[in-house]
Amino acid sequence: MESEREITFTLYPNPEGIVTISCPKCNFCRLMEAKFIKRASEGFNIRCRCGEIFKARVEFRTHYRKEVKLGGIYKNLRTGQQGKVTVVDLSLGGIGCKTFFDHDFQTGDSLEVSFNLDDKKTSTVTLKVEVVRTQDQFVATQIRDEYCGKKDLGFYLMK
Repeated sequence: MESEREITFTLYPNPEGIVTISCPKCNFCRLMEAKFIKRASEGFNIRCRCGEIFKARVEFRTHYRKEVKLGGIYKNLRTGQQGKVTVVDLSLGGIGCKTFFDHDFQTGDSLEVSFNLDDKKTSTVTLKVEVVRTQDQFVATQIRDEYCGKKDLGFYLMK
């Protein structure tokens, strides 16, 4: 029996990577390891033992990510290389940015990135981050240390 529901339920794994799947019709619950669910972040269909079919997806991010366009500068702490970046997304867990020129970042490199928020105070945020992925001029990073502007960044992300 095909479900008439168009809602896709978002599931959040607990710290051990387990999601609780609860049927919207009969409330039957089961636990599953998120890493074993095919296409978990894209979305998938679930058939409950009561026959209900519903859609779900797993959200692996632990922090809200906001799309932005903020100018900044970086310093590669391994090579000393410096340059300009545009921060394109940020969260309390990391930032994504684009460099203006080719870079030689490697996964695991430590960077110091400084940028101004577009809030009323144009707050300056300085982050020590670790490169987790690069693709062309895009660099995905994860925040590694305590950083200046944490309170300002937290308030900024709440808007």
